[in-house]
Amino acid sequence: MATGRLFLWSQARGQWVSCPPDEITWLDRRTLSGDEDLTLHRAPRCAGLRYVHHRWELFSRDTTYRVYLAPDAAGTPLSADAVQRTACQVLPVAPARYEALPVVLAAGSWLVSVGAWVLRLRLRLDEPARPPADPAAPTVTSN
Repeated sequence: MATGRLFLWSQARGQWVSCPPDEITWLDRRTLSGDEDLTLHRAPRCAGLRYVHHRWELFSRDTTYRVYLAPDAAGTPLSADAVQRTACQVLPVAPARYEALPVVLAAGSWLVSVGAWVLRLRLRLDEPARPPADPAAPTVTSN
């Protein structure tokens, strides 16, 4: 079975950062805005990425903002408006104490918009390791 590795673009680091599959990656105030936008929620009241059932999911517990998911296509401006216009999935504002149904991420490049903030994601599927081929049967020769 193929497993997936998910990366997000870190503006602060200026590089792709791997999302650990054994914990939730929260799309919180710190991740999206560097703690600048006080209208964004902190974990666990925000959107997040998690690895469950051998797949990555985008989910939301955000009670203020919808969460938009759009393919990261060449030429798409890195703006919340562009992501919202081209979104293929929208997670609604979550009612108190509930979370919106998750969206399963397919391999590829994605843009996620929460409020005015946009985050780039990249999901790469790793092929399962193939067992080595059976060694050739020894050749038997008679003397």
